[in-house]
Amino acid sequence: MNTFYSLIIQYRRLILKSRVVARAKILLDIHPLRTLDAIQLASALEIQTALSQANVGRLIFVGSDSRLIAAAIAEGLTVINPETP
Repeated sequence: MNTFYSLIIQYRRLILKSRVVARAKILLDIHPLRTLDAIQLASALEIQTALSQANVGRLIFVGSDSRLIAAAIAEGLTVINPETP
């Protein structure tokens, strides 16, 4: 088995839902984010909403991009930056 194939089978493809795209567009209007960062944050916010509705805890958002971290904090997520001691 080649290295590329062994890495690919460890990941799961997800379908990008229209509500995540819509939320990402809103985030782009509010925060100085790049498009893929807005999609990442919108996805995290959707997951956090589902966790809250199920009353099972909070998502911890991990990132090191300062703009993305600032936006995640502004949107109410708990954030960990692995580059900050």
